[in-house]
Amino acid sequence: MLSMTLLFTTCLMFTGAGATTLSQDIATKNELESQLKALEEKRKQISAALTAARNDVAAAEKEVNLLYDEIGTYQEQVETLSTLVAEYSALAEAKEEEIDRLNEQMEKNYKLFKERLVFAQESGNMSYIDFLLGSTDLSDIISRSEVINDMLEYDRKIIQSLKEDREAIEKAKEEIDVALKTCKEKQEEYTAVLKILNQKRAELEARLKELKDNQAAQQAAYNRNQNSKKEIENRLDKVIQDIANKSQGSYSGDFIWPLPVHSPGWISQHFHSGHSGLDIAVGGWVNNGKIPALSIAAGTVVRVGSYWDWGNLVVVDHGGGYLSYYAHLDSISVSYGQKVSQGQQVGKIGSTGDSTGPHLHLVIYAPVGAGGASIRTDPMNYISYPR
Repeated sequence: MLSMTLLFTTCLMFTGAGATTLSQDIATKNELESQLKALEEKRKQISAALTAARNDVAAAEKEVNLLYDEIGTYQEQVETLSTLVAEYSALAEAKEEEIDRLNEQMEKNYKLFKERLVFAQESGNMSYIDFLLGSTDLSDIISRSEVINDMLEYDRKIIQSLKEDREAIEKAKEEIDVALKTCKEKQEEYTAVLKILNQKRAELEARLKELKDNQAAQQAAYNRNQNSKKEIENRLDKVIQDIANKSQGSYSGDFIWPLPVHSPGWISQHFHSGHSGLDIAVGGWVNNGKIPALSIAAGTVVRVGSYWDWGNLVVVDHGGGYLSYYAHLDSISVSYGQKVSQGQQVGKIGSTGDSTGPHLHLVIYAPVGAGGASIRTDPMNYISYPR
C-alpha cells in the first residue's frame, strides 16, 4: 500500500498551483511508475495469499461436506436402530404377555389334572368306588377305567403341549432380548460417535468461517491494490499525454498497420465506448510470441512495463500529442527512452495481462484541435488494414 507521504506528493503534482513543466511531468511519470512497480510486487504477494486462502477454503469445504455425509450415515443408522429397539421392545413385551398367559393356563390345567389324578388313584375315594360299582358288568368297569385313563392322558398331553409352547416362546423371547440388547448397545455406540462427529463438525465450521474471513480479507486487499493501481495508471496516462503535448515537434506523417504485411492478422474487436482500442488477432496460440508488433510511426519509447491488465506494454510518443500503446505483448524488444523508427519491432504479440488469447491491443491517443489535450480515439481513423 502506498504511504501517505507518497500519495500526498503525487496529489501535489496534479493539484499544485499553475501548470507543470516538462521536467516536472517526467519526474512525476518516473515516480508513478515506481509506485506501480511496488504495487505490482504487492499484488503478486496478495494474489499468492488469495490463491492459498481459496485452496484452504476449498479443502475445508470438502472436509466439511464429507463429514456431513458421515454424520448423515450415522444419523440414519441411529434412527433405524431406534425403530428396531421399539419393535423388539414391543415383541419382547408381547412374548412376555404370552408366556404369562400360558403359565396361567398351565396352572389351571395342572390343577384340574391333579384333581382327576386324585379321583383316579385314591382307592379310598368313595366317588371312585361309586363310579366303578355303578358299572353293570366287568366290561363296563373296564370301559369306565379306560375313560378315566384317557382323561388323565389328555390332561397330561395338554399340559405337556402348553409347556413346550412356553419353552418355545421363552426361547424366542431370549433371542429377542439378545437382539434388543445388541440394538441398544449399537444405538448407544453410534450416538456417542455422532456426538464426537458433531463436535468435530462445529470445530470444522468454525475453522471454515475463519478461512472464509481470511479469503474475504485477502480479496479486499487485492481489490484495494487493483483500485490503487488503476488510479495510478490513469494518472500515468495523463502525465504521458502531458509529456507528449509538451514535447517539441509535431508528427504530421502517416501511420502504418502495426503487424507485418505478410502476417497482418485480423480485427477481432473494434474501438467502441466499452473498448478503448483495436484488437488484432493473430490466429490462436500457435502464433503466440511469433509475430512482431511494429511501431506505427517514428517516436520515443516513453513507457515500458508489465501490468495486470495491459500485460507487457510499450508506449511510443510520436510527438504533437500522438501516442500509441501496444498491449498484451508476449515479449518486449525496446527499452525506455529508446528512439524507434516507423515499422520497427517493439515486441512480439502474445496474451499477457487481462487477455483471453494472443492478440495485439492497439490504443492511439490523438490531440483534439490545435493545442488540445490528447484523448483515446479510434485507431482506424489513422491506420488501415493492408490490402
